[in-house]
Amino acid sequence: KLITYGHNIFGLSGSTAVHQIFEDLLVKTEPAELSSRLDIFSWLLSHQKRLKEHYYLVTNVGSDQEQPVDSAWAYALIVNPYGIFSINRYRSVFEYSKFWSIGSGGTLALGAMDILYEQDLTAAEIAEAGALTATKFNAGCAPPILVQTVQKATEPPPKPKAARKTSTRKSTTRKSTKKATATQKSTTRKKKA
Repeated sequence: KLITYGHNIFGLSGSTAVHQIFEDLLVKTEPAELSSRLDIFSWLLSHQKRLKEHYYLVTNVGSDQEQPVDSAWAYALIVNPYGIFSINRYRSVFEYSKFWSIGSGGTLALGAMDILYEQDLTAAEIAEAGALTATKFNAGCAPPILVQTVQKATEPPPKPKAARKTSTRKSTTRKSTKKATATQKSTTRKKKA
């Protein structure tokens, strides 16, 4: 369940309906930077309306806990040159420094990767061993195993553009204009005196 989106790789877990929703969404949108937790969270929020209206993804299913398009079923791992991130229930975004795994066999894969992490293995070999362990011991996981790698960025991620606060500028301008006017009046009075 891997989807390439620009320089990001999405690994999805959960219902097939959610996988298809994200696959369709990613194909139909321009790739975003997604270089930090905040970037990913903002990206998710920017698509919230579309997810609800076009794909019928809901955030509260009430008594129908088995509805497959509830957002609680949406788990994704995002790997890109800037790091490893996960999207969990209710669009929570987390960042990991070494490795991470999601899905029904996730804890098994994490255990295997933790044991192998200090050995002289590549990231691809460690990830494959984690996935293989999950397929051996969890009925919800099965081959084939697809391994993709991403080259780590050598430079820090681009800084987000600062939001412009128009209302602050206007009030500052008004205050300075009023001060200038008051100063001009007192200067004029002194000259007259």
